[in-house]
Amino acid sequence: MQVAMPEFIERALSFFSRAETNLTATAELADARTKLTVTAADLATAKQTIHSLGEQVAAKDESLRASSEAHTKALAAKEAEVESRASAKALTITASQGQAPIARASLPSAETTMKREEFSKLNAREQQNFIKAGGRVTE
Repeated sequence: MQVAMPEFIERALSFFSRAETNLTATAELADARTKLTVTAADLATAKQTIHSLGEQVAAKDESLRASSEAHTKALAAKEAEVESRASAKALTITASQGQAPIARASLPSAETTMKREEFSKLNAREQQNFIKAGGRVTE
């Protein structure tokens, strides 16, 4: 035999069940809002860190570019000095062997290249002068 509950008790139990569900949902919502606030703060910190690192990278990049330019200029100056000293030494050696010195203006530049076919058409003296002046033979 089953005893029927009075209707008001059933309605009360239904109300209490919904109230408990609402209370649980309210607690979960508060927890979610807290997590959202923490996540937003973490995101702001991450954005600030990224911005700061970007500025540091840009500054370092500029520093490295300036340093590279300075080193390139210094290297070019040293290369010119070495070329000048080598040419002077070659002229000294040539003169010490009793050969007439070659006028500096008649020497080809270090950038000059010549194909092997053209180079082989030169006489020995011209070939020697071309190589001493920094000329390069290509295939």
